[in-house]
Amino acid sequence: MKKLLNVLALTLCGLFPLQGALAQNVQVFETLATYEGPLEVALNSAKSHLESGGFEILSDMKAGVPDGCTFPVAVIAYRDPQTNQKLLEMDPQTAPYALVNRVVLFEDETGGHIAFVNPKSIYRTVFEDNPEVIVLAEGHRDRMKQVFQGSSSHAYGQTRDKGYIGKTMGVMAGGTFSDKIETLLVVPKSQQKQVSDLIQQQFGDADGKWGLDVAFRFDLDEQNAAILGIAGREMEAKSFSIVGAGSDKSRKELSCPGTAYAAAYPLEIVALQVGEDVHIQLVSAMFRMKMYFEDAGKWAFMKNMGMPGSLTSEIKDRIERVLK
Repeated sequence: MKKLLNVLALTLCGLFPLQGALAQNVQVFETLATYEGPLEVALNSAKSHLESGGFEILSDMKAGVPDGCTFPVAVIAYRDPQTNQKLLEMDPQTAPYALVNRVVLFEDETGGHIAFVNPKSIYRTVFEDNPEVIVLAEGHRDRMKQVFQGSSSHAYGQTRDKGYIGKTMGVMAGGTFSDKIETLLVVPKSQQKQVSDLIQQQFGDADGKWGLDVAFRFDLDEQNAAILGIAGREMEAKSFSIVGAGSDKSRKELSCPGTAYAAAYPLEIVALQVGEDVHIQLVSAMFRMKMYFEDAGKWAFMKNMGMPGSLTSEIKDRIERVLK
């Protein structure tokens, strides 16, 4: 009996810290450092820091800004080889939407800032509050803070105490993450690599209402899948205009505060071999908007309900055009 009680006590001690970690308030974005001087110099320095920390850079590019904004912004998409395989083993269906993270370098009236997406916020959503991802997320965050020497720390964006995102006003874009993965297209009797090659090569020039193009490609050979990052300056500029300062009152007087949210992009599409066919998948555009921009508020989402559908349609049209 005593041995059983000791085992139970150890189990509970191990369980409660994980439950406590899951229940912690976490915001979507967090600053890492500040910088002075030209954006291009800071961008090269940030890439060097990431590579020295063992991260792999997938792309870097300037982001779109709202009309009248004179401050530049750039985004680095990167992955963490140390944790990618572990995440895929946890859930190969949802993991592709958490493997790539992003750093944003943005400027405003107060200077230059470097921030990133806090993996704890995204992992909790993508892995549907699986407590096992907390250790990986915290390890990733700690390494990023060390790489950038922890010279700045300011969290912003939607605050959540769990990964689950409910419906806005009971009707809009909520639920478990796996249910929000949509199959945009099925390409019959095709090979994933060939389909991904076509999309990457011929979807590469900014076009359409949202200026969409392919920013990066990351192959998942064991899954016979590829992640393609979709960027678009008009998509980005509109999103940053909508969110503004979000819930961060300290940024409300700035001329273009929404660029701090640029690490929300590029968004991910996944080309996946399913039998003899290739499925092109993505997360419901409205749900993904809520993951990164929910603190824009209910009214902002209501006024711009047409944007997610427009984005999805344009992505589908562009891919169909490429494959024809």
